[in-house]
Amino acid sequence: MRRIGCLLSMFACVLLTLLPALAWGPTPLVGAVAAAPALCAGERWTDLAPIPVVKGRALGVNAGNAIYVFGGRPNETDYSDQIYRYNTAANSWSLLPQTLPDRTTSNMAGGLLSFPEGERIFIVGGSGSSENPDLSFTRRAFAFNPADGAVTPKATWPVSPRFPGGWAVAQNKLYIFGGGFARFQAGSEAVYDDIWVYDPLTDAWTQLPARLSVARGYIATETMPDGLIYLAGGSLLEPKSASSSGGPTDLAVFERFDPGTNAIVAGPSLPKATSNNHGYSVGGKFVVPAGGARPPTTAVQIYDPATNAWSGGPSALQPLRSYAKGYGRDGAILVIGGYGGYNDQGFNGTYYNVVQGLTCSSSPSPAPSPAPSPTATTAVPAPSPTATTAVASPSATSPPPPASTSTPPPASTVTPQPVPTRAPTPTAPAAMPGLPNTGAGGGPGGGLALGGALLVVLLSMGGLARTIAAKRRA
Repeated sequence: MRRIGCLLSMFACVLLTLLPALAWGPTPLVGAVAAAPALCAGERWTDLAPIPVVKGRALGVNAGNAIYVFGGRPNETDYSDQIYRYNTAANSWSLLPQTLPDRTTSNMAGGLLSFPEGERIFIVGGSGSSENPDLSFTRRAFAFNPADGAVTPKATWPVSPRFPGGWAVAQNKLYIFGGGFARFQAGSEAVYDDIWVYDPLTDAWTQLPARLSVARGYIATETMPDGLIYLAGGSLLEPKSASSSGGPTDLAVFERFDPGTNAIVAGPSLPKATSNNHGYSVGGKFVVPAGGARPPTTAVQIYDPATNAWSGGPSALQPLRSYAKGYGRDGAILVIGGYGGYNDQGFNGTYYNVVQGLTCSSSPSPAPSPAPSPTATTAVPAPSPTATTAVASPSATSPPPPASTSTPPPASTVTPQPVPTRAPTPTAPAAMPGLPNTGAGGGPGGGLALGGALLVVLLSMGGLARTIAAKRRA
């Protein structure tokens, strides 16, 4: 009996040790790559109708049932003032008769906003070729009317010359995060950490007090259903050296910005550093497809705010960066054009006209399209910058804008299904709160009550066994 009593006491100790697990379940791995549900049933990448010209670094904006693609470039020396429209229902492209006011049209930012005169596509910034390298960046801004193609000048972005780093529309305002500047002929590069907001109702810019945790350009961004703007990855501008071909780098930074409080907080790092791509909102999840500077990949990274974790998605069809962004039918995401990036041999100057669409089996099939034909252009040697990275701190020049009453875009309603994910690459992210796993016990209370009852029974049996043993010895 004494042995039985000892064994029962040991079981009680083990149960006491396991009580936290019974009560709360396994602790979530904050920032880890988890096996996540699929974005939608039967998700797959599909070749859609190719854009009629090869194009990289163009701006894509949705308006109505169309995606408007502005400017960009077909190679490293020519810049376009053309505007293409993609009909999302017919899966077809058309070239508009209107043109942009200039050809400083690479790396522009923009989005659909409501002005006092009506809904317009707002476009700001850009870079292009010029005989004077100091004039290769513009801060001009204008509104494009999709109804008639009219262009109206708007307030100039009040910053030093640069290209926008990342941008998103929230509450009927355009937010711009960071950016970069490179005068390769003059030998200087810089990246920025400031945040600016444009209000179409007052035609005014305001610099916000918050700053990025890392100054950078080429950031993937999107406004999510929770009202926050998510920012993933980005680039520093690295000079050419004996060990590097120079140009943009890839970062694993992930942050979330709250337009309501103008606060920015760190999130779990990306499993794979990336840049030169875009962020999409699909079913409440943040999707960052393809991109990357050295070299571009087909990897798709997905952040789920419900689990605070990253996972992998189905690989894209082409490893391209610097593409234009758009949404197709029923929330499908479109990767439009793009080009190859840097590798160990330098810059790959091949531009493409392919359009990759991530669609669901429940979505209506697009109209048949001809097979896309990536068209190569003459490769251009990588530029040779020599300056180091600098961070500029411009000051505010406009009063704070009034609050807007518009709401962020709705979330997709597709039904997730489980799929396997790529092998995880652990990182060391900044901590954010995890979610308790309630398990089968119905929550913390159920597990704790069950464990407590078992503990009382075992302790009582152990005490009874020792009492009986003592009486027999007596």
